[in-house]
Amino acid sequence: MPTGRSGEPIASSAPGVRDEVNPPYIYRGSVEEHLDAILASARTGTARLSVAILAGAGGMGKTSTARAWMESVADEFDQLVFVSASHRQSSEIAKEIALTLRLADASDDRGELEFVGLIGRALRKRRLLVVIDDLMARSELLEDLVKFGPSASLVVVTSRAGEQVAWPVEVEIIDVPPMTDHEVRQILVSQAVIPSEVHDAGMVDRLVALIGGSPFVASMVATLLLQVSASDLVQRLEREVDMGTSGRYIAGSILQQAYGSIDRKDQTALRRLSVADRPFDTYVVSVVCELTIEDAKEVLARLADSALVGRSDEQYSIHRLVGEFCLPLLEGDGIGEVLERTSLFEAALMRRDVHPKWLADSPADSDELNREALAALVASRLRDFSQMDAGSSFLIHVDGRWGSGKSTLLSLIEQELPDDFEVIRFDAWKNSSISPPWWGLLTTLRTTLVLDRAMLSRPILRVKEVLARARRGSSPYLLTSALLTIGIVGALLLFGSALFNLSGTESTLKSVGGVAAAIAAIWSGTVLFARFVFWDSARGAQRLENSHSNPMEEVSAHFDWLLSQFRNRPVVFIDDLDRCDEKFTVALLDSIQTLVKDGPANGRLHAAPYFIVAGDGAWIRTAYETVYEKFAGAIGESGRPLGYLFLAKLFQLTVQVPSLGSGVARDFLDRLLEVAPGSQHSPSNSDPEESRVRDRVMSSGSEKEVVNVLSRTSAVVRSRVAPIAIKKLADPDLARLTEHNLQKFSTLLEPTPRSVKSFVNFYSMLRATRTLEGVAIDGDTLAVWTVILMRWPSLAHALAEHPEFAAGLAHADASAVAGRLPDELRPLVESLEVQALLKFRGGLLTEDAIRACSGAPSDADPTQTFKQGDDATGSAHDGT
Repeated sequence: MPTGRSGEPIASSAPGVRDEVNPPYIYRGSVEEHLDAILASARTGTARLSVAILAGAGGMGKTSTARAWMESVADEFDQLVFVSASHRQSSEIAKEIALTLRLADASDDRGELEFVGLIGRALRKRRLLVVIDDLMARSELLEDLVKFGPSASLVVVTSRAGEQVAWPVEVEIIDVPPMTDHEVRQILVSQAVIPSEVHDAGMVDRLVALIGGSPFVASMVATLLLQVSASDLVQRLEREVDMGTSGRYIAGSILQQAYGSIDRKDQTALRRLSVADRPFDTYVVSVVCELTIEDAKEVLARLADSALVGRSDEQYSIHRLVGEFCLPLLEGDGIGEVLERTSLFEAALMRRDVHPKWLADSPADSDELNREALAALVASRLRDFSQMDAGSSFLIHVDGRWGSGKSTLLSLIEQELPDDFEVIRFDAWKNSSISPPWWGLLTTLRTTLVLDRAMLSRPILRVKEVLARARRGSSPYLLTSALLTIGIVGALLLFGSALFNLSGTESTLKSVGGVAAAIAAIWSGTVLFARFVFWDSARGAQRLENSHSNPMEEVSAHFDWLLSQFRNRPVVFIDDLDRCDEKFTVALLDSIQTLVKDGPANGRLHAAPYFIVAGDGAWIRTAYETVYEKFAGAIGESGRPLGYLFLAKLFQLTVQVPSLGSGVARDFLDRLLEVAPGSQHSPSNSDPEESRVRDRVMSSGSEKEVVNVLSRTSAVVRSRVAPIAIKKLADPDLARLTEHNLQKFSTLLEPTPRSVKSFVNFYSMLRATRTLEGVAIDGDTLAVWTVILMRWPSLAHALAEHPEFAAGLAHADASAVAGRLPDELRPLVESLEVQALLKFRGGLLTEDAIRACSGAPSDADPTQTFKQGDDATGSAHDGT
């Protein structure tokens, strides 16, 4: 039975039960005695830093030996450090040692020599035991550490190279020998249920000879004997030996059989964990493998029982040979998978111990979610429209749920707009208690205009405003002006003589009284005049509505005059509309439509204003349906209820706020937790895959080529190159090709000029949104979905929730959707137009396609990569 340093048995398992430490540690007396001797000579602290190398073939127990000895001498040191050097640069190793010693934090960007300096000084001041596991090549790190002079600390390195490496300093090389046949036999007998006939046939002896003294291979074989026939396993391994296979490949053959014995879910998790070069816990597995905590626990338990993952208390590890076996399989899962899983592993390890600061919930002014590209696209569309049709207004709806980032997107659009646009911000919620709603908007326009002028110019602007209204012949205000003038002149005539006659006390009192009366009359007249002329209160605006024969014509004309005073084209941002009640919401949008967008009856004085309204579409639709409830039955259509009709009439373009794709969400959380400083979508010269994908996107000659490139990369890389892809898709030459391809869908649209114009804009924005969400879907499929969104938006929402409805609707099969399709959509079951769309080119809108088009993750494809149509080549990564 395996024994520990003291000779006591290490916790061995009952038949069929795995040890907690996997593979089991076999006491290496000669190795530990040699380490003890090195430790004794280092105690004085007068000699140079001692470095010991544990050398041996893979699977011989070097790491287990180093860990066991480190635990046995823990009381001798101030602190223990264990780091993995597998496939890592010296700079990475140095930083991790510094982090473990708490000499630096995760965001520290110092160079390798600076970290080495921190570590070297710590090795001299304190007594430290540093174990560097699996150092394969010559490393200057050891040489640099030794230069810091005498030390009572000790560095232990495990390496498969041993004397084959020209170590830069004097080291003690200790060979870790294979287990004896007796020790191997003990593992097999103690950990596996071996039938008695196996002993009789000498099967254990044949297995011992094949295992070659490796604790790891012995543990794997013991586990396999619980699942497969011993004779079959021996015959397979002996065939490998007869073919001249080395011991390393014997281990590979055993791993292949062990890997094939677990289910696909566990295989996927094991492949993804092959990047783990340090111990990890359940939380890390849940992040790296994209599992819930409970699922991660179950997967880890099964992998540990299969000896493919080591387990000690709450920590797990993957043996280096298992990692080397699974890593090529992970690379086969898709381009960029190794990069993505490594990034997840590193971030999860750092997140686990981070205590984040409290964060404000206010809108951000900087781009943290890759939305700057979408903002630039919106700004570009407004600029193009301004050049094509300067006299028309344009209304854009930024649609998204509460907290989705609508306000931040508005800020990004403002930053992207050129200098010849003037942004006016209107907070609908702050003005929601004011009636009428148009008065708050007019006041915001005037305030913005006044604050934009020099101090001396502001009174002049006020005078110009009064004269402009007077020229329009507003009789109540002219009458008020006349009465005020008469009052002032009368007061001067009545009290003027008294004002200048100062002889005697009585005359003085009369003069003072006259002056006071004159001032009071002038003040009262001024207040009355201001209320009517300047509308300096909501009550004044209400008086206007009650006293004027056609008040909205007057208001519309005055809006137009105010807008004409801006030096640049005004763009009004309306935010927080989805926090207002239904009456204010409808009244404000109606005011924008009638008073500002349509303009005064006698024509505009200036370039038409643009409006960008941020609000939850469901909230705004419900507001209209509530206010106009009596008309819902008469006006609403199947697939497009009353609320949708109002929004379609009001807005020329809807921009959906992108949801967080997995790559973007992960990077955003890392930055919030301060474990990944810097912009996640900035170019990364250190990632060749990302650079390669960027180059391929920029060299693409069509939308189809861009989508093909994105569909063949990982979610992390796709999220980082998404801004470049959107910029490329907006290239004029490429955009013209896309518009040409969309012409074939004209017969599927409503036969109105507005529908045809809106289709291209809607499609381009939807493509940008889905690209930011990590969805790469072919153009024809997305175009069909766009048509459904425009013509029957409530049907699109129903299909997004129940993609399986598509098949029933395509073939007019009412039974397929019976009892599940909303009543107002049932007439569409017989619609020939709906059937034509769903059958277009053989039926592009499959269930997975609908999930991709609507931004929902596909069950079949967690990376949300989807292609269909003539250019379909399948998903680059099936996620299994």
